[in-house]
Amino acid sequence: MPQEFNVLQCYKCQTFQVHQVKKSTKWNCKLCGENQSIKKVFGRGSGYDCRQHVQKLNLLRAEQGNRDTVENQCGSSTDVNQSRCSFQQ
Repeated sequence: MPQEFNVLQCYKCQTFQVHQVKKSTKWNCKLCGENQSIKKVFGRGSGYDCRQHVQKLNLLRAEQGNRDTVENQCGSSTDVNQSRCSFQQ
């Protein structure tokens, strides 16, 4: 019987992680060490599949964070006609 894993997100540092399925609903974040309970499972399956899913989710989260940072920097420009930022599509 193959081992099953969950894809979980830490409420404090917001990173997605893979953890083994256990009877207990408690888990510790591997990055910040915060003890928490399972609120939402973002995926379930083999270790390989869950790791792939976690990488995609964390990449999307990082891209969204970078996009928000760039928009905040551009929005702080005093002159509307002179934008310091250029967006690439």
